[in-house]
Amino acid sequence: MEISRRITPEILAAATGILQPYCAGLSPIDLVQAITNHRAEKVKPNELQAPLTYAQFAKLTGLSLPSVARMAARGDFPKLRIGLRSVRIPFAAVEKILNGTQSSGESK
Repeated sequence: MEISRRITPEILAAATGILQPYCAGLSPIDLVQAITNHRAEKVKPNELQAPLTYAQFAKLTGLSLPSVARMAARGDFPKLRIGLRSVRIPFAAVEKILNGTQSSGESK
């Protein structure tokens, strides 16, 4: 996101007022800080979409490696087989699991 002009105090106050019902206690200073942090969070899209190993998935979710293996065996998420032994979890499936939009046992 690129801000091309200076944001006036009036616009900042109006934006803060609009967001108040969703972010209780939001101040104009908090809003400016959030925008600044958002700009600083530049992540390459390719890094976000790389499939994960079981170990990476376990670390990301805080699950144990055996729990991830059980989830894979139950078919809780799709798997990408690379060669004879290497398996990866597509990042789209990881996002679904982390967002809670994939029910247990749902696959592909």
